[in-house]
Amino acid sequence: VSITSSGAFALCEGEDFIDLELKIEGAIDSILWSTNETGNSIMVSDTGTYSVTVVNADNCIATDMVLVTDCGDFEIPNIFTPNGDGINDTFGLISAGTVRVLDFKVYNRWGQLVHDQTTPWDGRYNNENHPTDVLAYRIEVETPTGRQVLTGEVTLVR
Repeated sequence: VSITSSGAFALCEGEDFIDLELKIEGAIDSILWSTNETGNSIMVSDTGTYSVTVVNADNCIATDMVLVTDCGDFEIPNIFTPNGDGINDTFGLISAGTVRVLDFKVYNRWGQLVHDQTTPWDGRYNNENHPTDVLAYRIEVETPTGRQVLTGEVTLVR
């Protein structure tokens, strides 16, 4: 008997549950999930590791684990005020879960690159405060569901 599962799933904001389904080769006698369910699929609504054990008629046992992670939800503000008051002083990705910034660039209205780091931008360019402006950004992120490139505009207010 052999079991095939995708191995990893991501539960995203707005999803109540996901369906974990097995592909089983050969005749089976029993299936038991760590949730005590006995079908070849289960619906889960929480992150974590789920295990399943399958036994065939010859008493051969196969076990597999399925990891359900947080999707890696995030948001990007459309305005920031780097004035040192501790509120909205930097611009960058605000994330929950496992989101990794791979590339983060900010351009001024003339297309000049003013920020090229993976960390949030503090509104400075060449050690000077950048003036109030609408700037363009490009952020490449990696989430449990894959890579994404995010583009848009942000307003810097002084």
